[in-house]
Amino acid sequence: MTITSKLPTQTLANPAPVSEILKDYFEGMSIETIASILGVGVKMAEHVMDNICAPNATMCLRLAYYFDTSFEYWMGMSNSYTLYRLTQNEEVIRQSIDKLKKDKPNETDRMQ
Repeated sequence: MTITSKLPTQTLANPAPVSEILKDYFEGMSIETIASILGVGVKMAEHVMDNICAPNATMCLRLAYYFDTSFEYWMGMSNSYTLYRLTQNEEVIRQSIDKLKKDKPNETDRMQ
């Protein structure tokens, strides 16, 4: 069986996460100040600033308004980094799903 990638074939080579860009813009500000500026909770701001999670669509819109840029700029940057990371881990993900599918009883077994 030929294994084909489910991801786009063209991704940026090691793009920066949004958190790195934001750290430059918000240098010297407390996480509470950043959260207040963006109108989000401190936990959400921490997660984005510490690259624990990628900014969601709402956060990208907030960043676009704050920096007077486009929503697509922030969403695109976030998606580029996420896709790059997925290309690094796709085989591990595929193998774990294949194992789950193999270990899962089929419908006929469950009906008996």
